[in-house]
Amino acid sequence: MFDNKEAFIEFMKTDEWKSVCQPVFDSKVSLGIKSYVEKHPDSQALGPRLDEIETKIVEKDNELKKKDLEFFAFRKCVDNEIDYELLNGYPLEDEKAIEDKIIQLSKSISTAKVKNLNDFIASNSVKPQSGIVTEKGFHDYVLEAEERDRHG
Repeated sequence: MFDNKEAFIEFMKTDEWKSVCQPVFDSKVSLGIKSYVEKHPDSQALGPRLDEIETKIVEKDNELKKKDLEFFAFRKCVDNEIDYELLNGYPLEDEKAIEDKIIQLSKSISTAKVKNLNDFIASNSVKPQSGIVTEKGFHDYVLEAEERDRHG
């Protein structure tokens, strides 16, 4: 249609060019503007969306913090040989409070173990019959040991 570049440039200056090509260019520019607006909304439209995203991020951070505290508590329970289920119902708010609670539980469990052992020993030990005094002193034990050594 055009023999050279100059002929094409001359055609672009005519009204025929404008009537044929301008609507095509206009529609492409309109599509480009529409696409840009969709991909780059104005700041007023972004405000609520950003607030929603911010809220979701805060919720996820809180969930992550809760999971981290649960794992910390579980690890401390294992380290102190305490059943993790003993922390049910206890609010896991920070590492210091969790550690203090686990130390308290550990001390309570140790005290209970010693008490149970003492009760068991007391209930299963040989008790002297009434009226018989069986107190031995150190000297008596030494004499018994020497007697055993002599008789062999």
